Amino acid sequence: MNHRMAFAAACASISLVSGCSKPLTDFTVISTRNTLRAVDDAGDGVRVTGRDCVPVVLVQWGEPSVQEAIEDAIDRAGPGFDALVDGVISHRYEYFLFGQDCWEVEGTAVSRKSAATAAR
Repeated sequence: MNHRMAFAAACASISLVSGCSKPLTDFTVISTRNTLRAVDDAGDGVRVTGRDCVPVVLVQWGEPSVQEAIEDAIDRAGPGFDALVDGVISHRYEYFLFGQDCWEVEGTAVSRKSAATAAR
């Protein structure tokens, strides 16, 4: 009986700590919102990370969205931000029999509207 419990504990431990992440792409500017085209220095931006995840319990329950991960990152920066610059999009999967499958977007949030207004 002890061997079965040890095996079950080992499987549970593996499923909790297993996971991988692979970058999909790097980007210079990305947004899911209507923005103006001017881009200034990102020095005034805020570094943020956004995720969109779906649960995995033996099978994947849905499909994570890159667009939702971008929206999450911009929303985390706060009001007034509408784009991300100098970032990376990664696919992150953290499951064995259960866990989650995610898109993760990291970048510097900027307000391109205020940059365009300042350039005038």
